[in-house]
Amino acid sequence: MDSLSLPSGMLTLLKQATRELVLAAGGPKAVEALTGHRAGTISRWGADHHGDVIPVTVVAVLEFHAQQAPFTRALASLTSHHLAPIAEGEGGGDGPGMADVAALAGAGASALAAAAEAQADGRWTAGEAKHVMAQLGAVQAQAGTLKRKLAVVAGGVR
Repeated sequence: MDSLSLPSGMLTLLKQATRELVLAAGGPKAVEALTGHRAGTISRWGADHHGDVIPVTVVAVLEFHAQQAPFTRALASLTSHHLAPIAEGEGGGDGPGMADVAALAGAGASALAAAAEAQADGRWTAGEAKHVMAQLGAVQAQAGTLKRKLAVVAGGVR
């Protein structure tokens, strides 16, 4: 990064997107397990005071794993574009199925279980809060998928 001068605010945007992606992928320990990168490296990717930026191959793995695209969405915003999921059921008009309902219920149950476990001792640690936030992100992603499919059924939205 020493030889490349980034426009003002770009590094901050990339660091924030990295932190969101790490949370969406299940937190630093999950990222470490998925990528083989050490905790210190993962921390530097998200730290504003370090110039290290997450590699694009790691972004691809984590966004695929999380089924969310916070880093790619941030990149799209740099060129005044927005990132939207591919419309599922395009052409066939397929609405949501039982798999969509089950996926949402499963994500919700996982988030509920994580929150209950975190609250069991009567206090929350930063790690527990981050884990539950990641679980809630998965719930939001599943709810978004279901909502997009319902929108097609409700109003022919494509």
